Amino acid sequence: MNAINVETPRDLALDAVPSGSGSPSQPAPTVPQEPPTVTSPDIPPLVSPETPSSATQPLTSPEAPPPAAPPPASSKPTEPPLIDIFELADATRDQVVARLKHDVSGLTGQPGLSRYCLIAILDAHTSISTYELDQIYQGLQKRNSKHDKDVLLLLLSRGGSIEPAYQISKLCKSFAHEKFIVCAPRQAKSAATLICL
Repeated sequence: MNAINVETPRDLALDAVPSGSGSPSQPAPTVPQEPPTVTSPDIPPLVSPETPSSATQPLTSPEAPPPAAPPPASSKPTEPPLIDIFELADATRDQVVARLKHDVSGLTGQPGLSRYCLIAILDAHTSISTYELDQIYQGLQKRNSKHDKDVLLLLLSRGGSIEPAYQISKLCKSFAHEKFIVCAPRQAKSAATLICL
């Protein structure tokens, strides 16, 4: 380890100020202080002795590489920014669809979710009916016909007819390998609650 010596000029020390030079109403004269000089055989001085004290040398190291250039700008087109989840109430249909695609693709890419067959009922304005039942059946038949995956249902609904909702629940359970899981990110009212039970 290298020793570093700190030298402070003696005339700037506090004990160099004569005692009794000020009265209680007058403050003692202040002596301007310069920063201490640090010397070491391996470290160059921050202030060169031949320049005024206001000029400083930048801290550089002979073995330090030059700063890296910023990465080149990407030539591929940038996608429009995703709308914030809290602004979806005022969003256009295309913005909601883009956000949903982004979130669902992020979900399906998570470790451990490859063992699930992901299906969704995402409609906060219309009621659950036999149409949704048929769509769920077609989706399960296409994506999990061997019943080798568990079923994960994303559900957003204000409710609807009880009979199709009950049949959706039974259908998802019958297509699941071991588990049927419902994820209701916002609301699952009335008949949609029956699917969750």
